[in-house]
Amino acid sequence: MSTPEATASKTTNAQAVDEEYEKLERFHVDRRRVVFFKHQDPSQGGFGIVLRAELHESGRPRCTPTPANADHQTRSAALLENLGALESWKGNLEKSSAYLNEAMRLYQGEGDKKGICSVLRKQAAATLRTMDYVKVRAVASTALEHCKALNDALGVAEASYYLGYSLAMLSEIDEALPVLHESLDIRRTHGDEVGVVQCLERIADVLRAQGQDQDALSRLDEAVAIATRSGDRLGLADVLETIGYTQIQLSDFVKAAEALSEAIAINRSVG
Repeated sequence: MSTPEATASKTTNAQAVDEEYEKLERFHVDRRRVVFFKHQDPSQGGFGIVLRAELHESGRPRCTPTPANADHQTRSAALLENLGALESWKGNLEKSSAYLNEAMRLYQGEGDKKGICSVLRKQAAATLRTMDYVKVRAVASTALEHCKALNDALGVAEASYYLGYSLAMLSEIDEALPVLHESLDIRRTHGDEVGVVQCLERIADVLRAQGQDQDALSRLDEAVAIATRSGDRLGLADVLETIGYTQIQLSDFVKAAEALSEAIAINRSVG
């Protein structure tokens, strides 16, 4: 390689590195996947499993609007709750925790059960980003109890999703799948297509970890169809990513590359 070409190559590489660092400022660890290797490949996974953290930029947080007629304290609690969700999405987990804890204190002082339930779900989501699955299980379990007491079906679905997610990551698969299916059923009933895609992807990932690759692909194909129809591009990217890893386990590297490439393209287009 000539000197000008070498210089240009170094410049391009440096720019690429800078771009990746800029991305990392916007990205945060969203979840950990479990991949089981065959017993004849123990060197790849220690005791037969590999835990791999992945970087994702999550979708925008869902912030509950503050009622126009809310009194000052309720408005302050709702604002803090939404700020907590926003900081969690941005990856500022300490700020998120502080906002959500203060919102919880205000809601508890007012005896606002709906507000308490809402904060608990946001705390479960924020804790999920820390990958402290024991804590996620505890928070999600509490949120689930509150949502059931309020007969909040979609709240039950959301809390069940976080609970099922944490149980799966704690290798409590037999307990995780029924909880995730409960969330899926509620979300189907209420037409929550984004939630349906989430649940199908998570159930498929659990099945993939158990070696049930074809069952996993069946769920993922349904998730692709729903995400495409509903315009859920971030959900579609997550599903395609899981398809890619499933195809790798099936040694179909062409399909794996296609799915992963499409997932990367979607994430880049979303920003």
